[in-house]
Amino acid sequence: MTTKNFIKQVQIFSMKQYIASTLLLFLLIGTAPSVYAEVLSWEQCVAEARRAHPSLVQANAIVQQASANRRMVVSTRLPNIELAVGAQQQGSSDGTSTDHIGSSLSLHQLLYDGSKTSKQLSGADEALRAAEAAAQLTNAEVRYQLRSAFVALLKAQELVELTNEIAERRQKNLRLIRLRYNGGREHLGSLRQAEADVAEAIFEVEQAKRELTLAQRHLALALGRPKSVALRVQGSLQAAPFSLKKPDIEQLLTIHPAMQQAAAQSRAARYELEASRSAFSPTLALTSSLGRTAASYFPLERVDWQAGLSLVVPIYSGGEGKVRVAKARAYALEQQAAAQYKVLQVTGALEEAWMRLQDAEQAIAVRRRFVEAANERATIASAQYSNGLLGFNEWMIIEDNLVNAKKRLLEASAALFVAEAQWLEAQGGGLNEAEK
Repeated sequence: MTTKNFIKQVQIFSMKQYIASTLLLFLLIGTAPSVYAEVLSWEQCVAEARRAHPSLVQANAIVQQASANRRMVVSTRLPNIELAVGAQQQGSSDGTSTDHIGSSLSLHQLLYDGSKTSKQLSGADEALRAAEAAAQLTNAEVRYQLRSAFVALLKAQELVELTNEIAERRQKNLRLIRLRYNGGREHLGSLRQAEADVAEAIFEVEQAKRELTLAQRHLALALGRPKSVALRVQGSLQAAPFSLKKPDIEQLLTIHPAMQQAAAQSRAARYELEASRSAFSPTLALTSSLGRTAASYFPLERVDWQAGLSLVVPIYSGGEGKVRVAKARAYALEQQAAAQYKVLQVTGALEEAWMRLQDAEQAIAVRRRFVEAANERATIASAQYSNGLLGFNEWMIIEDNLVNAKKRLLEASAALFVAEAQWLEAQGGGLNEAEK
């Protein structure tokens, strides 16, 4: 085979690859996700999650349980009234029997128990506050997960567009290199490199579409949906500048739901300790009853009543009371230490989230400048390569820098929104906060 025939066969093979890659690229771009079953804004996502997310439903149910427990404690201070109705039949050896029927109304009113009930009520109040603070923390966690999933889908949508743009640019470069190769001004290695770049770009388009599908699934889960459907979100990753003035961490601690929860749990434990000590106090109650009995079912002939005071003084219960006090004291110490440790945890989380937000804000500004510079260099380099003033290797380096700069800008843009969401979560902000 002569050199001329070999070169001709190579050209024919390269043309077939070119046609195949062009058709594949057209197919990929033409079938890029453009029709979605549902389009959601951030406000719609927030409304749906607040309404139906299982974690929020569970947290609200726990608050309702704590409220019910408080009402149960309150009920012990109210009168206890009972109505009893009974019937009996008595018989004797002589074969006779007597029917008895009676009814009674009894009253029991607690008068004094050594402030045990009042301490239990105070503890129930604190337990309710702790449950409400825990619900707010759950709200903040759900908000962060939802925002992260929303940003991830927004990023995936823009990534599909970016990879399509890169694939088209790679295809355009391949056409230019092929023309130069056919004209004898470029060698076969450069052509193969350009074809490999197109193949990589096509792969990245497909990869971006798979990431889009995964991001849709994650958003559905963050919304609390049991099934995943095709979703599209409205928005942009072009973030407005944030204020980088450091907030007052001490002030944030005073209103943080985690701190409120820990403080409420500590106070509830102290009230439980005081209530356990009150178990040694005497209990005074008012008792009264009113009843009627008869020897037959009708009429009721006799009315009986009684009223009095009941005083119960605990003397010995096998040491159970002391054990309860010791247990309550240890639990109070545990909750006090937990509250102190929570201060350290929340402070560290706030400091870290604030630092990450600053880093993300500054990083995106740098990435934007890189894209601007890479765009300028790529425009100049393309013109120079077309005119033979720049070599292939130098031109490809500049083209790769542009592609990488755009990808990194997209990553930095998404990271900024996630850092903002993390900063809000660190403050305990949830879905009930003002959303933008």
